[in-house]
Amino acid sequence: MKEPFFVTEVKKWARDDLSQTISWLESQEEKPEPGEIKRIAAEGVLTCLQDAIDSLEQKQDIGSVTELWSFVPRVVKELGKMESSSKKENSTASKEEVCKQAKSWKKIYEAELAKPGEDESTSRVACGYDSDMTVEMTEEEIELAYRNVSLECL
Repeated sequence: MKEPFFVTEVKKWARDDLSQTISWLESQEEKPEPGEIKRIAAEGVLTCLQDAIDSLEQKQDIGSVTELWSFVPRVVKELGKMESSSKKENSTASKEEVCKQAKSWKKIYEAELAKPGEDESTSRVACGYDSDMTVEMTEEEIELAYRNVSLECL
């Protein structure tokens, strides 16, 4: 399956999804703190995308994910379109290929959403943020931490 979209286009989706998610969060009755809204919006976009990936890995439709979210990022909608067009056309694009595409896009989104905004670039320095304190984790460690946090929230 060839790359249907350019990286620059997917990066634009990430920025658009972030700003739309921030707008959506700001329109809610209960809003996050102003200093936290960008981080929460980015986490929400990535979590929704990860839910779509998990769904594909379990051979389920992405539609089951989009029904659970109040705001669905464009990247997940595009994956849903790819999935449904592969079904309609009996194309060779299987769930595995759509999942591979989703993981590729997630890496682009993670890189794009991790960029500090103009308003945050100085606040990290002012708060004593030190990049040497960054902890690197394997995929397995991240998955385990995610599961532990998910279980605690239940």
